[in-house]
Amino acid sequence: MKNYKGVFIWTLCYLLLMVLIIFLPIDNAAISTRLIFLMTNAMIVILMYIIYRTGNIYWFTTFSYEDAQKYDEQTKKNYAKKVYILFLKYFVVYLLFTVLMQILSMPYWIDIVVFCISLTAVCILDNVNKIGE
Repeated sequence: MKNYKGVFIWTLCYLLLMVLIIFLPIDNAAISTRLIFLMTNAMIVILMYIIYRTGNIYWFTTFSYEDAQKYDEQTKKNYAKKVYILFLKYFVVYLLFTVLMQILSMPYWIDIVVFCISLTAVCILDNVNKIGE
């Protein structure tokens, strides 16, 4: 049964989290920016985990609901697990990068550029993965 309730709830939680970050008593733009990007990456990992646990791979733009139904549950879970692991590894690397950038007091515009390019690269890598492999 096609159901987007989980992704809808995830989206609401993400938006609420982003709004709540505004109210943190942080006066440093670099820390705020880095925190927003870290939370965004963490929420993407949580979404990938939800997709893995539920097998709702049609939440990925790669598959229509009809295409996703062609695969058995184990094949869908295996594919979703690969995607989850990819984004989890990316999160760990990005977390280390962010900590290093903060320790070195680097300008946060670098974080913005790295975040955009690296997330795009991970999404492209994700689309290279084929189901059933």
